[in-house]
Amino acid sequence: MFSSILYGPPGSGKTSVFSLLKRYFNGEVVYLSSTVHGVSEIKNVLKRGEQLRKYGKKLLLFLDEIHRLNKNQQMVLVSHVERGDIVLVATTTENPSFVIVPALLSRCRILYFKKLSDEDLMKILKKATEVLNIDLEESVEKAIVRHSEGDARKLLNTLEIVHQAFKNKRVTLEDLETLLGNVSGYTKESHYDFASAFIKSMRGSDPNAAVYYLVKMIEMGEDPRFIARRMIIFASEDVGLADPNALHIAVSTSIAVEHVGLPECLMNLVECAVYLSLAPKSNSVYLAMKKVQELPVEDVPLFLRNPVTEEMKKRGYGEGYLYPHDFGGFVKTNYLPEKLK
Repeated sequence: MFSSILYGPPGSGKTSVFSLLKRYFNGEVVYLSSTVHGVSEIKNVLKRGEQLRKYGKKLLLFLDEIHRLNKNQQMVLVSHVERGDIVLVATTTENPSFVIVPALLSRCRILYFKKLSDEDLMKILKKATEVLNIDLEESVEKAIVRHSEGDARKLLNTLEIVHQAFKNKRVTLEDLETLLGNVSGYTKESHYDFASAFIKSMRGSDPNAAVYYLVKMIEMGEDPRFIARRMIIFASEDVGLADPNALHIAVSTSIAVEHVGLPECLMNLVECAVYLSLAPKSNSVYLAMKKVQELPVEDVPLFLRNPVTEEMKKRGYGEGYLYPHDFGGFVKTNYLPEKLK
């Protein structure tokens, strides 16, 4: 068994691994949560691991939400993982490269957990409804799966709420919406319609409309990361060189969304949408890209090729190339292939 970092979105099954480890790991298994337990509790487990290792026994520390520990707290684990006092299995919803110290990261394998598919969630829902003895219309099942957004924990919590509210009753879509609000109106078609309206509103320099479509998409369950990605694309495609800073703003917004999450990251998204809406527009980057994509692939001119061997020099590689910095930073030369000049 190797030390590892389980990285994935909420409800993807990371914490459920603990139940399997507890059942099958040949040794002692301890669960700690970084949101509840502090360094003192962690150190006690590490000492226990040292003692067990002396007798040839193993201890597995399952540390939930390791990203909640600061760098100094994480460093406490490093030497014990290195010596094999413990097998560390830690979970995080954040990118390990950003939130885990390199010394610890280099001693662990990263295991990636994906968001559960609708098919996976439906299987979980079917089993849970049998256990809870809940009678759901098919439309309600699909709405709950869609509402859960790939999160099994969210799905089970929703089912528990439905079970408590509608015991001994066949649950309809109207019942569900009364309980949870709008869970059915945002279809795949709506996803593309609202995204299109959002982009076109920014392109048309209408911040009010852009913010409206943005906020409503989030309210109906849209992934904020999808919106952030669309704004990064928009910054190059529709603003481009008219305001190069727009790309920095959009990328920074995407990073903020990853770090902050909902509901607060909505402010970051709105700020970026307003900036892009009010920015001057140019599609010159997009047009240049499309024009080049229509051209055939031509040979690179010899004078632009790097003469890394004597044979290449004999063949004329690099011959005639003028280094711009030796000429005041600019040389009037056509760098395109011969057929495109």
